[in-house]
Amino acid sequence: EGELGQSLANLASAQLEVCDLDGALATTEDSVSHELEIHEQLKGGLDHHWNLAAALGKRAAIHAALGDSTSSTRDLTHSLGLLEALHEAQPEDLEVEMLIHDRRARLLRERGMDAGPPGDLDATIDEFTRELSAWQASLDAEDDSSLRFHGDLVSSRIFRAELLTLAKRSGEALEELRRARQQALGILRQSPETSRAVDQLVKAAFLTWHLGASSGESALAGVPDPSGSERSCAGALTGLRLSLLRDESESAENFARLLERQGFADASYEFVCNHYSVCEAR
Repeated sequence: EGELGQSLANLASAQLEVCDLDGALATTEDSVSHELEIHEQLKGGLDHHWNLAAALGKRAAIHAALGDSTSSTRDLTHSLGLLEALHEAQPEDLEVEMLIHDRRARLLRERGMDAGPPGDLDATIDEFTRELSAWQASLDAEDDSSLRFHGDLVSSRIFRAELLTLAKRSGEALEELRRARQQALGILRQSPETSRAVDQLVKAAFLTWHLGASSGESALAGVPDPSGSERSCAGALTGLRLSLLRDESESAENFARLLERQGFADASYEFVCNHYSVCEAR
């Protein structure tokens, strides 16, 4: 049973590497069904909370990539509840604690991206601020925490910067982007092959440029070329941002067409489409 769950998780990851969102969603549907069946057989015992929470978290990410905020929020909420129960029983487990922060931050992002006028975002942003402060404090208290946990925090810092940008709080957004950039560069110094950190640096550079705080060239200063696959949705989105930063309109349009064909509708992509004509063909 454990082997089937891992096989399904690996298959979904492979499908995401080629931006096959429909295939990845179908696979994670099977994964969640499999883990839920075992969970029910164990009568909700804590032994299987982790596997089910992980499967739900992965499916939530795919729903978000497809623009389905309602389903993503549902899965994140369920996953968070399982992790919180596990943390109550095993408070010393750092990985569970880090995943709780991740789920809370992703829920706040979904809520913020669905908000109405800029003023409606303020309460969500304030809650996001408190969550990131608690997350940073948890990491600071650990001497040997995984770089993956730090990378998750960087992603959430950039999510908060997006919300601040939508709320027209540019100064705060730029300060959050500065923190995210600093932490992503720290990850790269320790692990130069971390493609995720490069994607994060490109996203931070793009938002900094979008806010008018620098030229495209200066925003990219010190950012290495991405090493991840441009066939993945995340890689194509990074390629789109880079193309806009470098004023390469044909390349930007190609990346946008690739994402459109795959049904990609993540909130960060929608942000680009709402501000730049590269996505007008939709």
